[in-house]
Amino acid sequence: MSEPLLVTNVVRQGGVWSPYLFAVYLNDLSTELKNMKIGSYIGEILLNHLMFADDICVLCPKVRGLQSAVCLMCAWLMQNSMELFSTAAKLFV
Repeated sequence: MSEPLLVTNVVRQGGVWSPYLFAVYLNDLSTELKNMKIGSYIGEILLNHLMFADDICVLCPKVRGLQSAVCLMCAWLMQNSMELFSTAAKLFV
């Protein structure tokens, strides 16, 4: 395994490539949410989250499933040295 790399530059807020780079970075989180198999189904298609730019909307018909998804997201964010800004976060049940 390689040594950790200290990142001193970040993706510029409002930059043209920012939404795409953020989506690539969050692809692993999206995969983990899909693998939970918890959420809303439309036929046989699972829909448990939507992502656009730096926004994530988690969808689940039951509170227990929503709590599981939020816990997974929090653990993923911590593991990847990211934070959830509680002033910007909204929860609708």
